[in-house]
Amino acid sequence: MLIRCLCRKPLILGDFVCPLPSGAVASKKFKIQTETLPDGDRPITVAGRLQMPAERRGPISAVIVMHGTPGVSLRGVYYANALSRIGVATFEIDQWGARGLAGGPEGRPKSVGETMADVYGAIDRLAAMPEIDSRRIGILGFSWGGVVAMLSATKRYDQLYAAPQRPHLAAAMAFYPVCWGYNHVPGYAFADLLPIPVRIVTGDKDDYDDGAEPCRRLVDGLAPDERARVDLVVYPGAAHAFDGFSPATTHPDPFGHRGKGGPVTMATDPAARAAAREEVVRFFTAAFAP
Repeated sequence: MLIRCLCRKPLILGDFVCPLPSGAVASKKFKIQTETLPDGDRPITVAGRLQMPAERRGPISAVIVMHGTPGVSLRGVYYANALSRIGVATFEIDQWGARGLAGGPEGRPKSVGETMADVYGAIDRLAAMPEIDSRRIGILGFSWGGVVAMLSATKRYDQLYAAPQRPHLAAAMAFYPVCWGYNHVPGYAFADLLPIPVRIVTGDKDDYDDGAEPCRRLVDGLAPDERARVDLVVYPGAAHAFDGFSPATTHPDPFGHRGKGGPVTMATDPAARAAAREEVVRFFTAAFAP
C-alpha cells in the first residue's frame, strides 16, 4: 500500500496495494486524492501494510500502527495479528523508507513533527474505505511512534491538520513514549487533549525516562477532566522496547536519561510482551465499543 503525503500535511494521489500477509486477511488496491497545499512542500510517498480481518460484518474499526526508531519490525505484526483476531483492521506505515532514512538514533528525522503528516494521510486513506468505520480509527505507536501517538491525541495537531470531512481519532495508545520530554521540550506539549481515551505503556527500567516516574508525573499533572481519560500501565523490570523480538542491545542516544544522553538498553521481556498484547486488545475493544 502506498500513501502520498506532504512533509507537513497530507496530500495528493497514491496507489494503495495491500499485500497478503500470513493469516486470514483480505487484500485490495486503492487510489486516493486530496488537495495540494500552496506552500510548495515536496510530496513524498509512504508505503504501508493494511491488514484486514477476513471475517467482518459491516464497517469495522481500524488502528494506525507507528513504528519506533529502528523502523518497521516484527513488533507491528505481533499486535496487528492480535487485533485481527478481534475484528480490527491495522495499517502500519514505514516512516523511514519514504524519507530515505536508515533508522536508529542517527537515521531518523530531527523531530517527531516531521512525521506527523503520516498519521493524517493514514486517517484519510482509512476513512475513504467503505469497509472502515471512520468514527473508530485509533493509533498505536512505539517509542518514536509512541510520541507520534501522544501528539496526535492533542487538539493542536488535530487542528493543524484539520480538513473537511476528516474524522478525529477515536483512541491513542503509546508504548514507552519518552515521557520526560512532554511539556518540557518545545514542540512536545501534551495538554489540551482530544476527548478520547489515551493509554501509556512503559517499563520501570526504561533508560529514556530512568524509570516510570516521568510518565506518572505527566499523567498526574493533567487537568482533571483530561486525567480521567488517560491511563498509565507500568511493567516492573521491563526496559525500553520490552515487547521486541531482537536480542538485547545498548546504544547511545541523546534523548536518553531524561535528555542528558547516554547508553540506552533495549531488552525483550516475553512475559511483559504477552501482557502488553492483551492490554492492546482490552484497550481498543473498550475504546471502539458502541
